[in-house]
Amino acid sequence: MKILFAASEGVPFCKTGGLADVVGSLPEALAARRHTVRLILPFYRQIRQHFPKIKFIGRTTHVPIDGRIWPVQIWQANLRANLRAYFADAPHFFDRPGIYGPHPGTSYPDNDKRYAFFSRAVLEIAKAVDFKPDIVHGHDWQAGLVMANLKWLYAKDPFFAKTSSIFTIHNLAYQGNFPAPSFHSTGLPPEAYDLKGVEFYGKVSFLKAGLMYANALNTVSPTYAKEIISDPAFGCGMEGIFQERAMDFTGILNGLDVKFWNPRTDSNLAQKFDKDHREKRAANKAALQYTAGLTVNPAVPLLGFIGRLDYQKGIDFLIEVMPMILKQGGQFVSLGQGSVQYTKDLRELERRFPAQIHVKSDFAETLAHKIYAGADIFLMPSRYEPCGLSQMIAMRYGAVPVVTPTGGLLDTVKDNRGNGEGTGFVAAKVGGGRLPFRRQRGARAMA
Repeated sequence: MKILFAASEGVPFCKTGGLADVVGSLPEALAARRHTVRLILPFYRQIRQHFPKIKFIGRTTHVPIDGRIWPVQIWQANLRANLRAYFADAPHFFDRPGIYGPHPGTSYPDNDKRYAFFSRAVLEIAKAVDFKPDIVHGHDWQAGLVMANLKWLYAKDPFFAKTSSIFTIHNLAYQGNFPAPSFHSTGLPPEAYDLKGVEFYGKVSFLKAGLMYANALNTVSPTYAKEIISDPAFGCGMEGIFQERAMDFTGILNGLDVKFWNPRTDSNLAQKFDKDHREKRAANKAALQYTAGLTVNPAVPLLGFIGRLDYQKGIDFLIEVMPMILKQGGQFVSLGQGSVQYTKDLRELERRFPAQIHVKSDFAETLAHKIYAGADIFLMPSRYEPCGLSQMIAMRYGAVPVVTPTGGLLDTVKDNRGNGEGTGFVAAKVGGGRLPFRRQRGARAMA
């Protein structure tokens, strides 16, 4: 089968979250099963700077947007015999600092144009390299318009006559909703701006475009699929669409790249180990304590957190309870960036307990591996979690996950009820308020 992936990020080339991990590993897994796979990404500045082996293939295609035709050079990386990554090189849109904005947590004001452009470029690049996909697999709102383009702009194009599509939701709260005038940049016909199309409470929704026009829909865990189809607190205003398309919608649990996340071969660790030599893990705890500037003591419980400093991730819960844990002698290492206020609050805790807490606000891949291998307990107090990979990595590296009862956390962590058969601990309930979305008074609901 010939499969075309369209996404805004993917490891090892660019990453802001779990989307990139899936987009990096799933094509590899499918290629290993002898499917022919192509991945298309924007050619961001950071990719150009850090991956010099990516080559221009000598082909240029053209993409219309806002009444202008933009040239797109096509660059390529060969990942294996039946897997290639293509990069849409359009400096006006992608040669900038960062991915979605100049700094983590920020957004460029023209992201509507950037990803409308990218969604059209995906299909034009497929034609330029003569890759006729059996399936186009789009991921999250940044690729939602790919589905709409197949439906409206390429419906009569014989190149895609046998192409079907699937759209994956990695996080429903991020919807790519833009003011109504942004619809002009999509290039879609006026009839697409409708309740049954891309219109969403007076805005144009790139995510909704994917939900309405893909042949099939899925999300990244069975429990999250149940949550967003049945509970408005999780559905973010889109639950009616999922109910209407229930026969086309499923939840499939994300997988983990066990070759990459392998404590037996991980060169980032002070001491490699496996389940039969767990005593070697103690060296990794000592190394983490030393690296983080904490008191090196094997008897002290060491807690770890890796993730965005974000309302979704429940970091405010940790900030509230951490003084009590630290006063009882515990230690804590946090790795993640995001909210300025949460970062400030963590830094204040670090000032108060300098020998017990370490806060790293710039992403550091090596430190992440050290936390998984050295922490005794791994914390994930998420208000919602579509799937989550961190709890899976923690279990593989021997850190006990403590999680909230939501989404993929429930699907992956088996609660220890005292019989020694569990894989972690699941909280009894989530704290107040799960999602920032609130339905507008009097607004139309999809049904």
